[in-house]
Amino acid sequence: MSPTRFLRRSLFVVAVAAPVVVVGCKRSSLTSGTTGTTSTSTGAGGGFSADESDTANRGGDGSVSIEEALVLSDSIFQFDPTINPASTPAQNTAAVDNQAKMAGGSCTMVSTSGNTVTANFGAPPGCKLSNGLVVSGTVTATVSASGTTTSVALAFMNVTVNGRALSGTMSFATTNGTSFQTTVALTSGSMLTGTVAITGSATGFTFNGTLSAVAGDATTTITLNNVVYVTGDCYPSGGSMVVTKGKTSETITFNAMSASSGQVTVTIGKRSFPTTLPAYGQCPAAGG
Repeated sequence: MSPTRFLRRSLFVVAVAAPVVVVGCKRSSLTSGTTGTTSTSTGAGGGFSADESDTANRGGDGSVSIEEALVLSDSIFQFDPTINPASTPAQNTAAVDNQAKMAGGSCTMVSTSGNTVTANFGAPPGCKLSNGLVVSGTVTATVSASGTTTSVALAFMNVTVNGRALSGTMSFATTNGTSFQTTVALTSGSMLTGTVAITGSATGFTFNGTLSAVAGDATTTITLNNVVYVTGDCYPSGGSMVVTKGKTSETITFNAMSASSGQVTVTIGKRSFPTTLPAYGQCPAAGG
């Protein structure tokens, strides 16, 4: 990956039907033209009910956790790729060590013992990484191999990402260095468990999976369907996310125009309506 592409990772944004998840920025609500205000008058079917809003908020909480964890993981070892399954665990550990040092710069203390790399980002507020994330706490990455599969097990200890607490583990397994089956067991607002499949490419990555987010007495399911992120875009350019709690299910669908304009389609039951994702930084792009 080129330095330019790596630096532009800070543009990574993932949106979920009200609220929208913006990695690297404060989470805000899906809007119909007013940034940061939940839509209350959306097309022929009317606005969100209380249960629909609660479902979206629970789904958004779990989604922001997995997205920030993925971007932090991609800082420590890149999905396209740092890992070479043809190499030994020791060689891949050295590659992770190098990548972690590149991401954290002089602000991050990186050390290696055996096949485990430890990245210490310090006490809050921590370090600002090359991709724009502000991280504190400690992350360890342990490399192992079994047959043709190489795995990287990450552990998050007293970590905050952009001020959001994150703890737990994620394990990434690959046979080719660019596609990963990822097991998630995180706590960040809610308890988040499940699996995510990540496919890296020269232009970005695509991810699919199903996650369960438990908070209080309710369980919310987050389903990721071929969500596409292209390096340098403001927003995802394809795929969808479904957030389900009980009988309530909400879907946000991305298309090619979403990437620059933030315009998406939201479906709740039989109601579908267009809306625009909240602005952040330099996005939506001028003329998008």
